[in-house]
Amino acid sequence: LKERLSAARQAQGWWVAAEGLLLTIFFGGAIGALAAVLLAWLLKRHAIPDHLENVVTLMFVVLAFTCSNLLQRESGLVAVTLMGVLVANSGVTLKHIMEFKESLSLLLISGLFILLAARVRLDSFLELGWRGPLYVAFLILVARPLSVFISTAPTRLAWKEKLFLAWLAPRGIVAAAVASVFAIELGPEDGAGIVPAIFSVITGTVVVYGLTAFQLAKRLGLATDIAQGVLIVGAHRPAQLIGDAVQQAGYPVLLVDTNLWNIRTARMAGLRTRNLNILQEDAADGLDLGGIGRLLAMTPNDEVNMLAAMSFSELFGRANCYQLTPWRRVEKNEESAPHLHSRYLFRDDLTYGRLIERLDQGDVVKVTKLTKEFDYKAFKEFYGPGATPLFVSANQRLTVCDAQSGVDPKPGQTLIALVAEPSEEEETQEQKNADRIAAEEVEEVAAGSSGPTDSDQG
Repeated sequence: LKERLSAARQAQGWWVAAEGLLLTIFFGGAIGALAAVLLAWLLKRHAIPDHLENVVTLMFVVLAFTCSNLLQRESGLVAVTLMGVLVANSGVTLKHIMEFKESLSLLLISGLFILLAARVRLDSFLELGWRGPLYVAFLILVARPLSVFISTAPTRLAWKEKLFLAWLAPRGIVAAAVASVFAIELGPEDGAGIVPAIFSVITGTVVVYGLTAFQLAKRLGLATDIAQGVLIVGAHRPAQLIGDAVQQAGYPVLLVDTNLWNIRTARMAGLRTRNLNILQEDAADGLDLGGIGRLLAMTPNDEVNMLAAMSFSELFGRANCYQLTPWRRVEKNEESAPHLHSRYLFRDDLTYGRLIERLDQGDVVKVTKLTKEFDYKAFKEFYGPGATPLFVSANQRLTVCDAQSGVDPKPGQTLIALVAEPSEEEETQEQKNADRIAAEEVEEVAAGSSGPTDSDQG
């Protein structure tokens, strides 16, 4: 009889669990789908004013979550998750809502962490004893690597990528929230150890992964300290020449253009390219931006340059987005609002048309290693006032020269500049001057001179 009663209880428990799961999926899916369809319908027909989209969307989310939980406990999460998936794939514009979501998530998650952590007593961690650190070590050293290597076995991921994935699994607010719910449901006796155990996991994984993940990625060659490469919008001749010079200086370069001829010629020149419309919404997702941290918008269209720089400012930051000076600013003295343009490249009067004109006149993009004998002052004297500094490379860092900031390269640094190609006589004379200065400095050292001579200063 006892065995039959036990079997009946077990059978009833399985049925209750299955019934609860099915009801959660049914009510959560129904409420979430209904809310998503209604919200998408309103957004598509512009029935909601732009300034109220965030508020109305938040109202729909709260309403769907509450109604679903009233019909079936714990089904609200299913409802809002399905609602988000359906709305995101409905074809409506969600840019404002996404920005609002980021701010709202930051506030809510921060507050929720404080509330959940406030319920944990410090002595509860001591009650775990040696089991707490051992459990965290087991998750980090055994459970995570085992799950990653098993799940990625049929994929084409390199072993370095698999190793990095195996060493990156910080636990956060989801684990804390679920543990708190289970602890409340199980009661003070059965659920006493769940919350401190989970918070030990959160603390341990965040500290271990946070301090070691980036260093591991660097050692594996999957990350760099600071992304110094450039993304150039446009693959025309000026972009190719500038990109080739930056690549010669040792930095990654990626050229993006919709013109197939430009793409082919740039690729034949040894540059990495991508045939893509930089203004499409998911442009950044389709680009390999490893090692790249700046955008140079250099298309013939000033409006495209402006929009591209504004779009990628969210990814790279406004300080790392540049555009060529618009021709209206130079020809008609028309200045756009500060928030509508990014930093102007190289110099105020260097528009796309002027850049093409200088290249047609024979100017070249030159990479020059500055020395004590041939410093920046000598460089300017040799190439004249028309020499335009483009980049300065020093200590594996690339500085983009812009119209607002001054440039003063030091000896030992590499200068990339747009200059007029000197004649053979000028190059020969410059070499003679450099040799003469070097010889005079050697004589000074031999004679024990403590300062430069008049001829050196000249």
